[in-house]
Amino acid sequence: MIRVLLDVNIVLDVLANREPFAEDAAAVLQLVEAGVIDGLLSAHTVTTLHYLLSRHLGKARAKKVLGDLLQLVGVVAVDENRIRHALAMNWTDEAVEIVASRPKFAARELTTKKLAGLCYVTDELLQDSPALGIALERLIALEAGFRIEDSIINGTGAGRPLGILNANALITVAAESGQAGSTVQAANIINMWSRLWVGAKPNAVWLVNTDIFPQLLGMTWSAGTATVPLFAWSADGVPLLLGRPVVETEHSAVLGTVGDIILCDLGEIMLGERTGGLRTDLSLHVRFANHENAFRFIWRTDAQPKWSSATTPKNGSSTVSPYIALATRP
Repeated sequence: MIRVLLDVNIVLDVLANREPFAEDAAAVLQLVEAGVIDGLLSAHTVTTLHYLLSRHLGKARAKKVLGDLLQLVGVVAVDENRIRHALAMNWTDEAVEIVASRPKFAARELTTKKLAGLCYVTDELLQDSPALGIALERLIALEAGFRIEDSIINGTGAGRPLGILNANALITVAAESGQAGSTVQAANIINMWSRLWVGAKPNAVWLVNTDIFPQLLGMTWSAGTATVPLFAWSADGVPLLLGRPVVETEHSAVLGTVGDIILCDLGEIMLGERTGGLRTDLSLHVRFANHENAFRFIWRTDAQPKWSSATTPKNGSSTVSPYIALATRP
């Protein structure tokens, strides 16, 4: 099937019915809908459309229109690493023909996975606690957030989002020779940092198991006669490791295993959801004879790393990536 990258104006011509181009633009989208061609949008086209449509339709309507559109077309993932490799610019002399490059783009499709829950509440409890429904919605939202956060780290991609620890671009840094199990050493931290893609370092965070935290306190690195602190506290009380925030999370692996400490840029994760986000429905009929109300919660969402593989810097010998983990210690 032919894959076609759609210009933002093609979409706008259809959505805004802009004459005299609307008819021809609609014909292109009809070919996509019929499966004759595979329609794709660049990531920046989606954000541009949201901005322009929000001004004319309002944010709620614009979000729905884009949600419907993304059921029809795919989105091309383009990161800085892919652009740098694709452009291949060179210095040239006056009047010398410019050598062309042919960028290669990869389509990233977010196929929504269904996160669902069902809860029964008796008529008496609902009558005696008028705010119970609101409280229940808040608690379910927290649980849904917990589930998606876990998938962003541990997801297998099968029936749930694809997580960092199962990404092809994950780099697992080896433990030190003779390193004891369940330990984290300063050398581990330095080696993980050295394998982090330079573009990710300004936004990187350390995701750690709470059991690791005591080992980070006071961690230093010796260089000759000098001792350099690796751990510090920010002015507002945020723990920092090599200047980047340390986030304790329940989703990290057991101490001593891969995933107990991860260095990553969460901005290099794609996250999407169907229009409407977390949906709550109430039925009085499912367990009518039992005097119970059924609350159903559904969230159709998906996430995956933007990078499909690690890369080697121009003048480097080791691969780098936005996703770094420490190997299991023996």
